[in-house]
Amino acid sequence: MFPTFTGTSRRPRNVNLSGQKHINPFAAHALSPSSGIGASRTVAEAQAGRRQRQQEREELKAARVIQRTWRGHRARRSVKDVRRGLLADLYGTASSAGSPEQRIRDAFPLLLSAYDVRRDDSRRLLCCFAEDLVQTDYGPLVSGQLPPTRLWHLVQILVSALDQ
Repeated sequence: MFPTFTGTSRRPRNVNLSGQKHINPFAAHALSPSSGIGASRTVAEAQAGRRQRQQEREELKAARVIQRTWRGHRARRSVKDVRRGLLADLYGTASSAGSPEQRIRDAFPLLLSAYDVRRDDSRRLLCCFAEDLVQTDYGPLVSGQLPPTRLWHLVQILVSALDQ
């Protein structure tokens, strides 16, 4: 029954020399790692650790996506601002420099890429472009100097400006 049989059925006393007091001797505790409850707690802690690491990886991935999106937006906005500045310089104080035909050829791609409906300076630049078209009797439009595939974009810009 017991490793050392003394002839009595009384179980020998188990003395805990660790200094830790356990109220319930049948409950699982840290000293018995083979107990079922301790093992399930270890498994639960491992699962919680995996979930936490997975969540951290997902947060880092989301942060990378947000940063990439923001950098792309900032780059597109800066390119648009540079092109709007070039267009403003073209129609700025020295607007009499160069012929209207040349200004139309130079301003057309800039206008298509830099126009913003919400900005008043974009509308002013569109009006300057339209004045150049009127001065040339719409020659660049009729003669095919402007790419016909991009004229549809100009029509959309004009309609959106008229809606304002």
